[in-house]
Formats: sequence, C-alpha cells, structure tokens
Amino acid sequence: MKQFYSLIYVKPNVLTDELILVGMIAGIQNTPYFFLSEVRMRLAKKSLKVSQFESLKNSMMLIHGEIEDLSRMPESLPLFDHPYSYEILQKTSIFKKNLLVYSNPSEIVEQGKIEINKLVKVIFNEKYQSFQEDKKEPGFRSKWINNQKLTEHNLRRKLTLSPDQIQTIFFPHQIDLIGVYGNRFVTFHGLDLHSAPRTVEKNIFEFSRLVRGLEEYANAREMGKGDHFLVVESPRSPFAKDLIAKLDANTNTAFKFVKLSDFQKVVSALSLNESNQVVEIFQ
Repeated sequence: MKQFYSLIYVKPNVLTDELILVGMIAGIQNTPYFFLSEVRMRLAKKSLKVSQFESLKNSMMLIHGEIEDLSRMPESLPLFDHPYSYEILQKTSIFKKNLLVYSNPSEIVEQGKIEINKLVKVIFNEKYQSFQEDKKEPGFRSKWINNQKLTEHNLRRKLTLSPDQIQTIFFPHQIDLIGVYGNRFVTFHGLDLHSAPRTVEKNIFEFSRLVRGLEEYANAREMGKGDHFLVVESPRSPFAKDLIAKLDANTNTAFKFVKLSDFQKVVSALSLNESNQVVEIFQ
C-alpha cells in the first residue's frame, strides 16, 4: 500500500510567493496523522493580522477534526484515497481565502517501516506530538457523558439497534439515551457542534433516519408519536448557528434541539417508565 504525506503552508501575503511551513497530514500504514508545529505557528503569527491568525487556528482545528473522524472509522481508509484527498485540502483552503497552501501528496518511498515520529523529525526537525486544542473546560463529550449517568434509572444508555429492528438504518446504530413514557419513545442523542461540518451533517442525517425508523416501529405496534432530541451546546460558529436555525425553521424535522444545560430539566418534565421496558419492547 502506498504511503503519502502533504505539507501545509501559510501564505501571509497573496501578492508574494512567501510560504511558511506549519504542518503536515500523512497516511502511514492505513492510518491518518496530523502534525502542527507550534514553533512555526509562532513564526507565522508574526506575519499575520490577528483575524488571519484566528482563521488559521480554526483551519487547523477543522483539519484535525477531519483526520480524527477518519481514524475512528470502523474500517481504516487510506488518507489519500478518494474522496479523502483533495476534498479535505481544497475545501479548507477555499473557506480560508487561500491563507493555506497544500503541497501535492508525496509518496513515501523509504524501504521498510516508516513511522510518523521519524517523518516529522526529517521534515521539521521536531518531535512528533498529537495536536492539542486549547481547552479551558471539559469538552462537550465529557459533559454529555456525565449528564447521561444521572438518568440511568429511567433512560437506557448506549442501546444498539440493528437493521432487523429498525428498517430505515443499514447498519447497527447506537443511540445515547432511549426511554419510554406512557406508550411513546423518547430519545436523546449528543451532537458535538465543534466537530468538522461534514461530521455534524452526517450525524444529523443518521439520527434522522433512526428517528424515522423508530416512529415506524412504534406505529406498527400502535404506540404513540415519540419525542426525539439532539443535545447540543450553544452554537458558536457561523456554520453551526446557520444549520440549527435552518433545522428549527423546518416544520418537517423529526427531532428537536435541546441545550445541554437544559437536558436535566427536560428529562425531569417527562414521566418516564423504568428503563428495562425499552429492552422488553425490542425483544
């Protein structure tokens, strides 16, 4: 299998050819990697306006999110196989008005096993370390998990539903929380709006299919229409704000958004049955 890397440059001035090397993405042994040089980022900062540098940091977070999404896929995919090669690179540079420039993917021709540590050392003369986002508080996923633990008496956590049970899905799908009140389903699923836009859209699409299937399942068993929620933090990015506004305005949307800070209030307002009833329904 071919192995590749692509270098990431900052272009401080569109009128000149100056480029500052700041990072790299690589596909090694079917595993995607992202490296960002803090030393070179500090150098780039000196040549950029404050707004440009903030845009640059956001771009790095987007790339990091894309690479993380690839690495979590059930079946690993070569980073530079279609459609993951130029799709990631082109859309980020377009969004950032050509602040970023990417080298064409270069094949690693060294014989034997190549490691990301060695590649970073050769190109950057630095030690490889994974990208660390600046976080002043726990991330969404951590806070969402802690909230879920408070509802275990009447909401079933991490229930996996199969295509045999739910006709609208094509592979087993795990839902964060599912319960029953009266004769209706209630579901809650966390959505991290800080993920890459493609991941956010994919998760919304998959949850919509699952909700549609649950309602068909319930209707076939003469159950009532359920309530379904995507749990989110307040959107900060223009993409997230616009997406939620559009979905909220769509009267055909099969679910509602609920803020993480309001999650416990929503659960308390529902007269939920015992969580074991969920398992009984799907037996």
